Amino acid sequence: MKPFTNKYLIVFLLVFVNCVSNNKTNVESTKESKVKIEKDLDTSFVLTFINDYVTNSNTVNTPVLKWLSEYQNVTNDLIYRLERMIDSAYQIEPEIGLDFDPIFNAQDYPEEGFMIDSINEEANTIIVKGKDWQEFKLPIKLKLVKNQWLIDGVGAINI
Repeated sequence: MKPFTNKYLIVFLLVFVNCVSNNKTNVESTKESKVKIEKDLDTSFVLTFINDYVTNSNTVNTPVLKWLSEYQNVTNDLIYRLERMIDSAYQIEPEIGLDFDPIFNAQDYPEEGFMIDSINEEANTIIVKGKDWQEFKLPIKLKLVKNQWLIDGVGAINI
């Protein structure tokens, strides 16, 4: 049996520090996620977000990842998860990629925009429904980050 060397100690310490660091991050993110939406929360930024995306889809048609990356009031995790979703789709189906819009979680969407349907305070989720297609409902998940509510999930992304 070889004697214990300094390189093993260094490896052990690096692994230990990494585990402690990851655990601290998980605890902090759990604390943030336990904060509930206030009843008097101004939800206008949610409607602005989804209706701006409808406008983009109807006219400009900027690719979804580029549009979301340039949009304010969204978490980096939402952008990261969308990017992974798109990359995975192209690995599976290189010629097609995603065959639906991940923000709408559908191929078709209410072209007149959305309005608030309900708020789930326990899940920090706002459900919007189509103005011209009221059966079309879409969850939008919020997360409190540095005392600001941000969009952390929508449609098929991070819900």
